[in-house]
Amino acid sequence: MSATVPRAVLLAVACAGSAAVADAPEAARIAISAPATGDWTVAYTLPAPAGELVFARSPDNSRAADWATPDGFEIVLEGGSERVRRADGRPFSGVTFGVPPRCRELPKDYAPFMPFGDGGLSFYTGRLFACGGECPDDASWTMSIAAPGRSILVDGERHAALATWRDSGQGRNVYVGQAEPVVTGDVVAMIDSALPQRLRGQLETQIPRFMAYFTQKLGPLGDAPTLFASYDVSPHDGRSGRQGGTLPGQVFTHFYGDAWPSRIDDPALPDELAWFFAHEAGHMYQHDAWVDGNVNA
Repeated sequence: MSATVPRAVLLAVACAGSAAVADAPEAARIAISAPATGDWTVAYTLPAPAGELVFARSPDNSRAADWATPDGFEIVLEGGSERVRRADGRPFSGVTFGVPPRCRELPKDYAPFMPFGDGGLSFYTGRLFACGGECPDDASWTMSIAAPGRSILVDGERHAALATWRDSGQGRNVYVGQAEPVVTGDVVAMIDSALPQRLRGQLETQIPRFMAYFTQKLGPLGDAPTLFASYDVSPHDGRSGRQGGTLPGQVFTHFYGDAWPSRIDDPALPDELAWFFAHEAGHMYQHDAWVDGNVNA
């Protein structure tokens, strides 16, 4: 995961609205089992048998290296996409993988998992999107996750141990863990309790004020946006960095690597981090406004 990933273009929040998703063709059902320890399992059920399962986003061929593939199946990179096929070439309507819930650096894409230092984690649903054949632009997926003993945060709503939703477009981040988010009428903020108090306290105080200000000046959003800040110093292999990004209705940042404890006390960091969240969240309130020249920019 690079220190900074180019931000995905912010679409109107309405593009991920329930009506648009409900009308989209269902590409697959994706059922996730998330035990407290060990690998997750991700099971795909296709609406009809297909000769291959094609992932919607393939920045590299790392699934073949990371995922446990069942006997008789293989993951290959072909035509710029990772594809799952039976070794005997026969069509199939379902397949299940073992997926390690750990952070991985992906070129020009979001990490599949962002661990929180307090024991929770968020995962990026777009990493799981796949279809029987090439995915159409308007594909949708019915997704479910079982996480015994933990809560699940999807689109600002908490669920106990089990959640189901329809997903589409660029996907979203979903949190699994025990932490309590900061919730107001204008924002849901999941801030890692492992962050130093100076940083966490400033974010918990300022983010709701920023969002209330935007709402007052620019009008409310259809749904309160969700913000994520995670802090994981467990990688001890020399990797260290920070990834920030945006998805429709979401802003997130992830600190990772054992170098951060010696860098986190930078006096400029709390204001810089607060500015990052305020700036990116502010774009949501522009309601798809675009500049048409240097003057308006």
